[in-house]
Amino acid sequence: MTDIPKKTGLYIGPELRDLLAAHTAAGRSISGTVNTVADRYQETVRRSMPRLSLGEWCLIFDSLNGYFASPASTAVGGIALNVSDAVELDRLDEKWDVDGRALVDKLRAMSWPQLLSILDASERWWIENDGKSTDIDESVRAAVGENNVTNE
Repeated sequence: MTDIPKKTGLYIGPELRDLLAAHTAAGRSISGTVNTVADRYQETVRRSMPRLSLGEWCLIFDSLNGYFASPASTAVGGIALNVSDAVELDRLDEKWDVDGRALVDKLRAMSWPQLLSILDASERWWIENDGKSTDIDESVRAAVGENNVTNE
């Protein structure tokens, strides 16, 4: 994990600028607003993380390697399609011993917060594990939460 200084400079893009304008008008500080939104985001991700098998998580993470995740409105919605392509074109379901079509159906039935949680976990997993030799089971559980890996 990268050590971030407590006080740091920050580029404020249009999305953050709009959010800050809406919240700081009521007297909340910029720092308070950013920290509140980060807390809410992390709690949403934690509560929305779906329960999947280790193989399903590995297939998803493998398929999302290098996935361009911006803007959120299209990136989150494209996860099922990306996994479907990975199954159909790259046979990642065979690599990870998973029913690929069933996984795609599960993804299509998930809520937007669940898919956002998957995207967040995948990004964190790749940041921590890209190019590193690692215990796959342990690293996936660290990214998604111990209780979100099933024994199916």
